[in-house]
Amino acid sequence: MISFHKIPYWFLCISFGAIPLLGGEFSIGSPADGFADWHARTGSEVKNSAATAVFKPGTLAGRTCGRLDYSLAGRSNETYVSIGKTFKPVDGFRALLVELYCPDATELFVRFVDRTGKTFAYKYAVTPSANWQTVQFRFDNAIPGFPVFVWGGDGKHKDRIWHDGLRRVELCFPRAGSTGISSRARVAGFAKIKIRVSDAPHPAKNIPTSPQP
Repeated sequence: MISFHKIPYWFLCISFGAIPLLGGEFSIGSPADGFADWHARTGSEVKNSAATAVFKPGTLAGRTCGRLDYSLAGRSNETYVSIGKTFKPVDGFRALLVELYCPDATELFVRFVDRTGKTFAYKYAVTPSANWQTVQFRFDNAIPGFPVFVWGGDGKHKDRIWHDGLRRVELCFPRAGSTGISSRARVAGFAKIKIRVSDAPHPAKNIPTSPQP
């Protein structure tokens, strides 16, 4: 008979498909792993979007990174491009930490997907800069007064509650939050993307219609 108490905890976590709740930070994207399973896409809430997006390893401002070359052409400010990744649910989520290069963006939308498949979309202010910067995205530091969009899910949880277990993140560059002519070529870079977690699960509660500072 196997004595499970003698088996290292990390081995059990890997073997049974769970991500351990040990607190701290861990990477979900970096040049070291080639930003594996990160994908770019374009979108718009209306038709007539001609946006383009290509995400691949590259170099920006002297650093090796994941490089997003994109344009936001189209007739609507609802046009956007994004990069996203899906992974096994991570309990205890507290923050998304991104080492970011974004000379053209003033705002980003970040979509967080919980264990049930429900999407929570927040809007954040960023500083356009030709230098690298570390940006932290949390539920409580989004732009105040902007509605939190919640949709999707497994059909069993018809609420606005975050069910602990982050399983996808998506960083969106909207046309409305970008500088200059929308159709021109743009670039953004990601040197590291990490998740900060806590030993304690995020408390299940109704997400307010406006993020609280």
